[in-house]
Amino acid sequence: MNLFALLWLVLGISLALGTERWKNPVIPCALKENEDPVKQFPYGNDTGTAAGMQEFCGRMRDRFSQSDLSAAEAREVYAALFAAKWLREGSYGMPSPDLPPTKPLTLDDYKKRIALRKVDNNSYEVYYSYLNCGTNYEYAQVWVEGGKVSRQERLEAWSGSYPC
Repeated sequence: MNLFALLWLVLGISLALGTERWKNPVIPCALKENEDPVKQFPYGNDTGTAAGMQEFCGRMRDRFSQSDLSAAEAREVYAALFAAKWLREGSYGMPSPDLPPTKPLTLDDYKKRIALRKVDNNSYEVYYSYLNCGTNYEYAQVWVEGGKVSRQERLEAWSGSYPC
């Protein structure tokens, strides 16, 4: 049996057993032009520094480079987050009444915008960004039980604040 056939067999068996690993999306994290860094949590609106936000972004990139979840488990967590309407979306600057309403977020949007990391059997760390008078970056822990988010704890949050 050649090497290619052997690899194909191993891949097929691992997929059949449900051991496919979840690959996290890359969450872009950096200050944009005209944004000021603000550490929102745990210090509550203390003005941060660009270096502090850069350090946070690097830590999150490293921490969420691997999810430690199977694809099936990730789908369950995303479904629970989606049911809880976890992601919120505002506007970058002052909202304009002339702008059309934003379309509702889909489950696929969640899979593209939230990175996951397993802590234990029903606990997960999440990292995501959203718009609201700038770009906001949140790092939190959630507990999922019975297909629902049963508890959540905000761990750290930064924003690239834009005047609204």
